Amino acid sequence: MRLTCLLFFLFISSAPAAVINFDDLPQVSGGQELPAIYDGFYWHGWGFEAPNPANINGYYTALSSAPNVVFNISGGTESATIRSIDPFPFVPVSANFAAAFNDGMTITVTGSLFGFPVGSLSFLTNTSTPTFEYFDFGPVTELDFSASGGILNPNTDTTPGYPSEYFGMDSLTISPEPQGALELGMIFIVGTAVFLFRRRAIRHNRPIPNL
Repeated sequence: MRLTCLLFFLFISSAPAAVINFDDLPQVSGGQELPAIYDGFYWHGWGFEAPNPANINGYYTALSSAPNVVFNISGGTESATIRSIDPFPFVPVSANFAAAFNDGMTITVTGSLFGFPVGSLSFLTNTSTPTFEYFDFGPVTELDFSASGGILNPNTDTTPGYPSEYFGMDSLTISPEPQGALELGMIFIVGTAVFLFRRRAIRHNRPIPNL
């Protein structure tokens, strides 16, 4: 069992953070639905686009790594979710945000672990200043994002009468990477197998390998 613990701490100390910046997606204007499976996660309710600085909205404000940002494709209070594909948790670290059309809009991010809420974070955003937000909860297996409130900036190019609670997001940082989480699970499996093997050897008075 000591081997399992040692491998666990060695892995955690060296696990790299992954920055998802969406820049390997096609460079499109006007928005396109994000693939349901992207970069090791399930994505629901998301679109992506390469914002044009000539357009008057906050998508370009959210951009921290060109050319693409993602946005909540349904707008309003409809939830956009990110969920791990494998059963292993991940830790959300930070992301860059901006409101697309409403100044003073609230974005709420809720994390859950295997269906149980583990933390929530709400913060204000606007169209002209990016908001770099650190998450203060985790690990999670799902993140849910929603937007509400704020006052429509009359200078933005939104369609009259259309929902205006949209936001852009870029440079989502998580730790460990989804592949790393899978490796961590394998470490636990191997470590547990070694522990059981050693315990069985002790019971039967067999020589114990020096692991």
